[in-house]
Amino acid sequence: MATAEPTFMNSSGYIFSKIDAIYLPVARIQLLKVQREEHPTLTGTILIAEEGANIRLSGTPFQVSSFKSLIDETLFPNSTTSIANYKDVPSSSSAPSLPRFLVKIKNHLIKFPVPMGSSPVASHINSSEMKDLLSQGATILDTRNDYEYKLGKFKGAKTIADLKTFQELPSKMKDITFPFPPTQKHNHIIMYCTGGIRCEKAQYMDFPPNTSLYQLDGGVLKYFEENPDGELWDGGLFVFDERKCVDPRGEIVPVDCCFKCRFPVERNPAQAEKGAKTCQECGYDDFYNSRGEKRRRSTGKKRTHAQTETVSDNPT
Repeated sequence: MATAEPTFMNSSGYIFSKIDAIYLPVARIQLLKVQREEHPTLTGTILIAEEGANIRLSGTPFQVSSFKSLIDETLFPNSTTSIANYKDVPSSSSAPSLPRFLVKIKNHLIKFPVPMGSSPVASHINSSEMKDLLSQGATILDTRNDYEYKLGKFKGAKTIADLKTFQELPSKMKDITFPFPPTQKHNHIIMYCTGGIRCEKAQYMDFPPNTSLYQLDGGVLKYFEENPDGELWDGGLFVFDERKCVDPRGEIVPVDCCFKCRFPVERNPAQAEKGAKTCQECGYDDFYNSRGEKRRRSTGKKRTHAQTETVSDNPT
């Protein structure tokens, strides 16, 4: 009798809530200790900062549930804030989606040149509300990088040309124009990203006057969870883990990355067999590394494209 494939839960989420800087090293040691002693097969990336936590976990449902409770007790022991209520989007896979377990202390959960305000600017909406607004002429704005939206995006979404990092978004937004529906008093703009955290910061950018700003709650990951048919979506979704790219049903979309710059493109078996392809992004003449070169070890220089935000921007 064939043995059923184990099901792993992948939990991606974030929470913005004050954590005392003095306590961060203690929390990191505690989380690493418990994972090592009690859940050694659990993988994940947990970023903690004074502004909150950005969390990705991959393991059995029991491991993920137990560790989320531990995070709650460790990071917010004397607070009304609860990690149980954070922006969490679960998914499943037949193998762990992350290669190891890391806890990192950061200055910011995700770097952005515009400071966060004291109160939200954008209203959180679900996929049904987004669909209604789009039918009324709302504009949908993709805040993700170019290598992400080239793999897939919401149909009709406005993208930012040549956006290489999230930090470039405010300066490039100045060149973007938004259509103003003549029958409405306000310009309705819906922002989205992979899982929501980038929109939490992007909402404080300068938008046109008389703009009603919205954020797709839980990002594309939540939309996929609620809409596995992907009615409004075109293509695949780049995710910052071992799966690389998934479709609305959570199935892996095969992609290949340039040997030199790691720029991702949807897999083309015919080209992969020939090994003859020049990277459209960096111009490297052996995208699939048919020559069998060894990758150079990191020199500490800034990584590019998909590498750059794999750790610094958990897709939540």
